[in-house]
Amino acid sequence: MVMTQGWIKDNVQEGTPIKVARIYMKNATLAGDDLFIDNLFIGSDYDNYIRTSLPATPNGNFVYDVEVSKIDLGFDINFMAANCGHDFPLLGIKDATVLSGSAEPYSDIVVYGHPDFTAGTNMAVGRIVAATKPVTGSFELELNGKLVTVAADATAKKMKELVETNLDTGIVLVNQYGTCAGYAWDVEWASKGGNQPLIKVWCVV
Repeated sequence: MVMTQGWIKDNVQEGTPIKVARIYMKNATLAGDDLFIDNLFIGSDYDNYIRTSLPATPNGNFVYDVEVSKIDLGFDINFMAANCGHDFPLLGIKDATVLSGSAEPYSDIVVYGHPDFTAGTNMAVGRIVAATKPVTGSFELELNGKLVTVAADATAKKMKELVETNLDTGIVLVNQYGTCAGYAWDVEWASKGGNQPLIKVWCVV
C-alpha cells in the first residue's frame, strides 16, 4: 500500500526539505491488535515490490512463527497465529492419500498413506490443542443499582465512556490488558474521592 494522502502531502510544498522525527502507524480497524507491514518505502517516486514467496496463511490465518520439536517417532508442531487466528486445517503430506479422517479444520486427526512409505506404515497427523478463538459476547457491570452492558473486546476508551456515562462514577482512568483471547481492565476513580463500592460483574448468557 502506498500512502498518497496525509498532512505532509497537503501542507508541505513539493521539493521543500522536511525533518521527520517519528512515524507512527496503527491498526484503524482493530485497535490494540498487531499491525503487520510488508514493505515501507520513503521517497519521491513510487517503488515496485515483487513478493518472492507467499506468506503462510492456512485457512486465512497469518502465521508469524512455527515451533517444532522431535518426540519419539514424530514431531510436535505449534503454529503461532496473529490476531487469534483459529480453525487451522491439519497438515497435509505431499502426494499422500487420505486413508481416514480429514485435514479440514473441523477434524482432529487424519491418516495418510503413500506407496513410498515402508510396507504397512501410515502417517497420522493429529490436533492436540486447538487455537484459541477471539473472545466474543458481552457482560454487564453494576454499580449502585445501575447496569451497563460491555462488549468482551471493549477498548479502554470504550470502557471509560460506558462507565462514566452509565454508572455515575465521575471521571475514571481505564487501562486495558490482555490479547484478543481475553482482556482485563483497570478502572481508577479520578474525580470522586474516598472509598468506592466494588463494581459487580454479571455474565450475559
